[in-house]
Amino acid sequence: MMERQEKVPATQAGKTAPGDTEYEFLLPFPQPMTRPRMAVPSDEWIYLANVESGMDVSTLFVARTARNGDVDTSFGRGGWIAEFVEIRFGEPIGLWVREGGGVLAAVKDSVDSRLEVALICFTEAGELDSTFGDGGKIIHRIEVPGSSSESTSSKAASDVAEHGQAAGSGTAFAATGDGTFYCLLGTGNGPFYALMRLQSDGTLDTRFNGTGYVTDGEWAYRQWGATSIVVGSDARVTVLGEFYDVTAVPDRRLVAWRFDQDGSIDRSFGDDGYAFFDADAADVAPENLYQMSFDHAASLPDGGVAVCGALTTVSGTTYQRFGLLACLDASGKPLDTFNRGKFLLYGVMGEYGTDFRGGIAVQGDGKIVVGGGVSESLVTDSELLVARFQPSGSRDLTFGDGGARRFKGKGAQVNYMRHLLIDSKGNILVAAIGGPNNSGSSMWPFVFQLTGGQ
Repeated sequence: MMERQEKVPATQAGKTAPGDTEYEFLLPFPQPMTRPRMAVPSDEWIYLANVESGMDVSTLFVARTARNGDVDTSFGRGGWIAEFVEIRFGEPIGLWVREGGGVLAAVKDSVDSRLEVALICFTEAGELDSTFGDGGKIIHRIEVPGSSSESTSSKAASDVAEHGQAAGSGTAFAATGDGTFYCLLGTGNGPFYALMRLQSDGTLDTRFNGTGYVTDGEWAYRQWGATSIVVGSDARVTVLGEFYDVTAVPDRRLVAWRFDQDGSIDRSFGDDGYAFFDADAADVAPENLYQMSFDHAASLPDGGVAVCGALTTVSGTTYQRFGLLACLDASGKPLDTFNRGKFLLYGVMGEYGTDFRGGIAVQGDGKIVVGGGVSESLVTDSELLVARFQPSGSRDLTFGDGGARRFKGKGAQVNYMRHLLIDSKGNILVAAIGGPNNSGSSMWPFVFQLTGGQ
């Protein structure tokens, strides 16, 4: 079902309904850095991270702020800290509050053909945690499949100086209940991915596949795009992404697959471990499907997975992009009770395109919150979008304007959402970037807190 929403006036100032902005602030780091991440340790504090990329090393920035953006000066060096990591062209893929305090950050190499990640752990005071890795840091480098070299991991980078966790935006970093955690390396287009399970000190957990990781992919004929992971209560991990197989028809399909705790494929999931989805899953004619993606995922109460992304249709020379929302049951099949067993497509009438590529979270009452954007053209104007849906797939009309909220950062003409979380009180936190145009050098990162009103 393709659901369209008419453009409506912005929320009136002073209103306190679900979806309204409570706080908005800029990240307290040098600019520009365009991939902000968040983690919420309490109803008061937010951890924030961003990365300044370089050709040889990258710099990780981490801060702790109040909900209004005021930095906590007791953290790090006056509220934030910067650490060098030996990762080229780094980008943050995860920020996780550790049980007992402190925060763990993951920075990966953004080049598709390099499977490298740095893990950096800070104490609650904002110092490197000496119990983690080598002086607080560890780097893992996984050789791509088919390489003649053995896969390796290395400790240390430089000596330069699910407890209380918010829900949502499952991307590439997820903890289990026994102190281990998973880290996913990959991109939506592949061609390779690596899924790692690590001990609480950052070392590889060799109980997982005997090595601590699994990996797959090829350059030309069989590519795995992997974007998001979700860990179940039984510590099995589901991976979401896209599969390209030159021998298949269609050659590109969305896919979910699941691993058992020992690193083997869970053959009870999908079709012998893999659940594939094509145009039919979204109730779109194959000849009209141009592109679709899974971008973020979150756990459903019954052991299933909610996934969001985007789908683009084509008719002649006309292209239309929709936000995509799917719910899978614990066996990998589309959930019958959600949108009649089909993927939901959401578009805003009269606009160039809509997407749900900003994040996803599932509330305690089962309602699904998704984030993304609405654009009027390819380059000139775009807004942030947060929408909320009932467990059945219908819009939650109590939220925003008819189920959705459209908004921009102050002074920003173009806006892109990077991350979305829900805290323990149901508040919705959005990390985004915006600026006068699409040039990364002219953009700034900011955070919004919206009322949830569960």
